[in-house]
Amino acid sequence: MTCSMFGHHDAPSSIAAGLNAMLEYLIEEEHIEKILVGNQGSFDRIAFRVLTEAVIPKFWWVDYRVVLAYLPSVRPLDPIYHPAETIYPEDLEKVPPRFAISRRNRWMVDQSDVVLVYCRYSTGGTASIAEYAEKKGKRLFYLNNFLDFCEEIYREITPSPDAVS
Repeated sequence: MTCSMFGHHDAPSSIAAGLNAMLEYLIEEEHIEKILVGNQGSFDRIAFRVLTEAVIPKFWWVDYRVVLAYLPSVRPLDPIYHPAETIYPEDLEKVPPRFAISRRNRWMVDQSDVVLVYCRYSTGGTASIAEYAEKKGKRLFYLNNFLDFCEEIYREITPSPDAVS
């Protein structure tokens, strides 16, 4: 099974631990064997770092690819990505640059069985790709719901300062 990941360009680095836990769950319980991630914005950088530093060393059989919206000859590849880790969807070079990211994102959803989304707003690119994935019948996992759940559990198990004698 394949999972693609999407999130806001301004995602906070504090999501990394939750993203790691969610990816481990998806690999172990949903049998994810391939992960696709973009290369624009904060979420993609965080996701890439979690993948390469925590997930892949533990789950070495999982394949991952950074899916480019632009050819490196058009927009240079960020040095954190190695060319061997990247793929470029067929026919994307025919898409006007203005629409390349959204077309790339749809391609990623089309290749996936599961879609992991970090979406805090009801409008914008992340919200629209989540809506597209839902229309395509993909299994959606919302990272922000998982993070809220974890925070709630943490509050329940952590004694309040007043309770400590």
